[in-house]
Amino acid sequence: MPKGKELTPKQKAFCDEYLTDLNGTRAYKEVYRNVKNDATAAAAASRLLKNVKVKAYIACLLYTSPS
Repeated sequence: MPKGKELTPKQKAFCDEYLTDLNGTRAYKEVYRNVKNDATAAAAASRLLKNVKVKAYIACLLYTSPS
């Protein structure tokens, strides 16, 4: 990614965790351990998955991953 377009380490960790089972709520709770409420995690995961940088990173990982 070009300079200034990088994800934070937690955003990258969320993306990597999300790709294990495509469960945003579980991935968010795994990375952001202080969040205990499923509804909060689901809302935050949804917001993250709408982030353009996060979308691009996930698409890149999906495109380059071996099938």
